[in-house]
Amino acid sequence: MQWSRSGAVIALLGLVLTGCSGGGEAPDSGIRGRVWVGPMCPVMQEGIDCPDRPLEADLEVVDADARVVARTRSEADGSYRIPLVTGSYVLTPLSPAENGLPFASPVPFEVPAGIWVMLDVHYDSGIR
Repeated sequence: MQWSRSGAVIALLGLVLTGCSGGGEAPDSGIRGRVWVGPMCPVMQEGIDCPDRPLEADLEVVDADARVVARTRSEADGSYRIPLVTGSYVLTPLSPAENGLPFASPVPFEVPAGIWVMLDVHYDSGIR
């Protein structure tokens, strides 16, 4: 009898934890892209290549009700991927330093059902 009670408790606990997990897999839609920072040279000179560089950066996604629904950090190569359900959002790139540089503006976007939207983020380095 003791075993069946503990088995029932374990089964009930499993159901409760499953309900708390949000139930189900991540949506098959969202945004993905790369994060860049530039310019990287103080003076652009003809014939000298000075491309923007990938940036590890913190990103937040805010929904239409101004709630933060996702946070992520881009990888060393600048890549990121955020699963989201269909809807309207704003991607908010966070400035890594107290002085506000590098800086990137928030970007509104839409996620259609079943689509991964490509959205690159470009930070301004402040170099002039």
